Amino acid sequence: MLAGLSRDSVRKIKVVSKRRAEALPYGAVVLERLLQATGIRDVTISAYGLREGLLTRSSRPRACARSAVEFAHAANDRLARTPAHAQEMFQWTQPLFDGESAELRRIREASAYFSDIGWRRHPDDRPVGASSQVLTAPFAGADHRARALIAVGVPPLSGDEDFPRDLVMAGLLEREDEQRARALGLAWRLAFSLSASATGELAHYRLRLTPAKVVLEVPTRREAIAGEPAQKRLGALAEALDRRGEILIG
Repeated sequence: MLAGLSRDSVRKIKVVSKRRAEALPYGAVVLERLLQATGIRDVTISAYGLREGLLTRSSRPRACARSAVEFAHAANDRLARTPAHAQEMFQWTQPLFDGESAELRRIREASAYFSDIGWRRHPDDRPVGASSQVLTAPFAGADHRARALIAVGVPPLSGDEDFPRDLVMAGLLEREDEQRARALGLAWRLAFSLSASATGELAHYRLRLTPAKVVLEVPTRREAIAGEPAQKRLGALAEALDRRGEILIG
């Protein structure tokens, strides 16, 4: 398709830089001839350059799979208000996601580390801006679906207006993925409302998942924290998990 495009048609492709537009059709012809001459059936494209591709290829699969988590961890150390809080949230939300696969666990861990990178952004830009920052971040070890899940799970979702619908429309997320991504974002949002990003605070609260409810256990001395905002955020999280929210004081 590219080899047959005119110069003007190539220039209309927004993602093609002007300096590459002239050579792109010729490059497509060369690649096609190369594939025919060598009989190669599959081609792997390295998004960040040949050296990154060679490094990824020479690494063990498990190490490659964790590269997204490692990148998120480094971003958290640089940008979060309280870097240690992300790991606490990751552990605290485990009861909501028991039985998740190793891949989904890595996605949740990366999402937790990315969850506070947008706190300096203006509130109006925070959901879309933070999501876009993760979606285009230079990390490997995650396919398009995993990257979209991590990106959508990062913003402090408050409703349908904050959900990046373009990712769903692009076919990157299925209905089940959309539900999980929403649950991740709302879980971090609830955690921040209870802890105010302070380490050690989440340990005073306990999350439980039952067939019908998401239960938040709150000690009596912290009853004031479980006010209307926390109740609404718990309710939104429970709804994302097809359950009802309930707060137990005692």
